[in-house]
Amino acid sequence: MKSLHVLLSTLAVIIVAAALTVGCGDKKDPVVGPVVPGALTPSDTVPGDSFTPGDSLTPGDSLTPGDSLTPRSETEHMMLSTGVLVLDSVYFTTGKADIQLNSRDYLTTIAKMLVKYPKLRLEIGGHTDNAGRFETNMDLSQKRAEAVFIFLQNVEPALAPMLSAKGYGSTMPKADNATAAGRVVNRRVEIKVLNPDVLKEYNK
Repeated sequence: MKSLHVLLSTLAVIIVAAALTVGCGDKKDPVVGPVVPGALTPSDTVPGDSFTPGDSLTPGDSLTPGDSLTPRSETEHMMLSTGVLVLDSVYFTTGKADIQLNSRDYLTTIAKMLVKYPKLRLEIGGHTDNAGRFETNMDLSQKRAEAVFIFLQNVEPALAPMLSAKGYGSTMPKADNATAAGRVVNRRVEIKVLNPDVLKEYNK
């Protein structure tokens, strides 16, 4: 009887010891590498930020002053390809150099276009038909060219050193002054590029 009691006590001690061994086994901490200040781990995320395989920054890519994100207008192509731009939507009071109101939006657009090409030197030329006295036409064409010069400069002051104004009167007709239609064509203001070699740079 005494032997049975000793056996049961020994067995109980073994069971308790086994339980303690399982519950108190060694626990190994996860291996953590050295912490680098500012480094991102795979679990780090920044709200709204992403980088896809197609994203790239190519060294040397940049916009130059001549670059434009806006497509060139037909008017720009005309001036840059021919070196001459007839301001066909500029109207004056008959016999005077007063620019009519319906021409001002057009000239504002022209000013904003010209200022994009600061290397150009541009002459604003005034022209008339051959009706009336030669001296009167020369004076009128000069005043009309100057009126356009002043308007463009007021819209874009940076144009001042780029522009000049000259009146040609009836000396450079584009059409036959013997017809009404021809005289309409000859009464005009046009812009001429005085340094056409620079156009190559802007046409690249």
